[in-house]
Amino acid sequence: MPADHLNRRDVLKAGALVLGAGYAAGEVVGKAAAASPAPDPTSDTLEAPPSTYEWRRPDRPVTAVVVGAGNRGNVYASYAARHPEELRIVGVAEPIPHRRARMAAAHGIAADRQWVTWEHVFEAAKFCDAVIITTPDDLHHGPAMAGLGAGYDLLLEKAIAQSWQECKDILRRTTEGGRIVEVCYVLSYTPYTPSNTHCAKPEYWRMTPSRMMRQNSAGPLPRSCQRLPPS
Repeated sequence: MPADHLNRRDVLKAGALVLGAGYAAGEVVGKAAAASPAPDPTSDTLEAPPSTYEWRRPDRPVTAVVVGAGNRGNVYASYAARHPEELRIVGVAEPIPHRRARMAAAHGIAADRQWVTWEHVFEAAKFCDAVIITTPDDLHHGPAMAGLGAGYDLLLEKAIAQSWQECKDILRRTTEGGRIVEVCYVLSYTPYTPSNTHCAKPEYWRMTPSRMMRQNSAGPLPRSCQRLPPS
């Protein structure tokens, strides 16, 4: 496997594990290890093969554009400020002017790499390694599909998408293009999440994956779903 691919994978994995002062965690839904069979995107029981590689420091910083410069976008991008030898933020797409300006100033983003919406990012030729998608939940599928189609790897904030079919679309494009998608399940690593799973009634565990993905993120049950296994 080419060394540059390992470096790209390593940093995305590290980003999912430690972005946001240790809050973010990655779950591989993208490229399998070379010896593992490719997942079937048409199946309703998709499972990613286990990861078989170990993290190591990259030879050069991975470059990324942040799509959605709200709280999560800034938290994840802050990893670049602490570890510039591993990650550089070189673009931002955000409709709220002061948020866009704040991230641009924090990371020295050039004026021609600042956009109002995610669609504008992909009107330009590919200019970095990865896209960090931290838009609202109902705006994950569009930029994910566009980013994968343009040849980017993704750090994708949960929920992956708003339906099981949209998730399968993302997996299909990931597999076909040989890209990497890391999904951030941030609250799996907060102290109260394991406690919630112990308190949840057994009947709550029997939820289809699509139901879990469509849950509004405001209540305790969706938070618990970060650890509840789908049935």
